[in-house]
Amino acid sequence: GGVLAERPANNGVTQLMAKLLVKGTEHRTGHQIAEEIESVGGSIDAYGGNNSFGASIEVLSGDFPLGLEVMADILQQPSFPAEAINRQRMVQLAGLKAQQDKLLHSTFRHMREIMFGKLGYGLDSLGTETSVQAMKRHDIVNFHKLHALPNNCVLALFGDVKTDQARAQAEQVFGLWPRGEEPPAPRQIRPKEG
Repeated sequence: GGVLAERPANNGVTQLMAKLLVKGTEHRTGHQIAEEIESVGGSIDAYGGNNSFGASIEVLSGDFPLGLEVMADILQQPSFPAEAINRQRMVQLAGLKAQQDKLLHSTFRHMREIMFGKLGYGLDSLGTETSVQAMKRHDIVNFHKLHALPNNCVLALFGDVKTDQARAQAEQVFGLWPRGEEPPAPRQIRPKEG
């Protein structure tokens, strides 16, 4: 994922898709997801960046099964509800506006475009106003189907858990997640010479 998997037309899709993972699934609303995790003193978040996207859940070791089950749900069955897409789109557009108001960030963004062109690292992880405005639900769903696959993911578990039990639980909730086609290899991006 990340800008290496994007084009100018869908620039910002990684960030948008990642943030929407926690906004609803086929079994839970975004409110239910937040309530389940927060009710046990945990936290949940998602991110999209230059090279990847992901989600994280922090819970106490006694709530490990809940955290793992919610993680499997948000990765495998996000619903990408229309109202959440519209809200997150506005958040992302506001982030772009805030970047424009910061001289250092605007300079850095311009420098990246000069160095790398209009692909890969030349793109901003938030996208552009044009690309984010134009993005449709099917663009987000298709990006998820192409990149959120068990053969393109890493599951990292740490904390006060027994390794054998954690592995067995992870295999139980992620074991039936079907592999997809290999996602396209990241483009080799090098600074322009000159």
